[in-house]
Amino acid sequence: MWARWKLMTAGVLTAALLLGAAAPALAANPQTGSATVDEARWAGGQVTAVGADSFTTGGPRGGEHVIAVTAETIFYDENAQPSSLGALQVGDRVRGLVDVAEDGVLTAKLVVNLGPQTEYAGGGVIATVDGAEQSFVFTSRHGRVWEFYVDSATEITNRAGDDLAFADLNAGDRAAVRAELRDDGKWWAVHIKLGPR
Repeated sequence: MWARWKLMTAGVLTAALLLGAAAPALAANPQTGSATVDEARWAGGQVTAVGADSFTTGGPRGGEHVIAVTAETIFYDENAQPSSLGALQVGDRVRGLVDVAEDGVLTAKLVVNLGPQTEYAGGGVIATVDGAEQSFVFTSRHGRVWEFYVDSATEITNRAGDDLAFADLNAGDRAAVRAELRDDGKWWAVHIKLGPR
């Protein structure tokens, strides 16, 4: 997913340059490894609100940021097609470049709308297991709580790659989970790898 986003963002920046949009050169900060553009920085998150001239994003650790939009803000969708603030919806994921003013005001320079999250991959701890619903509550390393459902297509293994069953899941188990959001609005686990107890 990260590699796809980097390739797509590089394509968006190239398209912006070819179309004559003002896109400053990238520079890497050797101390943090983060990329900056002149005095802008990369940012992103999930959209929690959209206003007339701003939008709000929430990060994985619960922080929220209001990001102002100007006439110079460049918008693209996940297919590198021109877009706009009006196309943003609550739940969409965005990445882009923001200017950080001395007073802390964030202003978007480039916004790439990746749409709503439909895939998950991460590690954490199983909090509870519901045998009747074939589901489990999972707390990610960042503290976000998910409910994942399991069906006959879900692969469950241990670190050695041995096949396990839903009955092998227990509260307190550490696990890595890959899941997808399906049309029923539920998150379905595609693969669960149990860690050591």
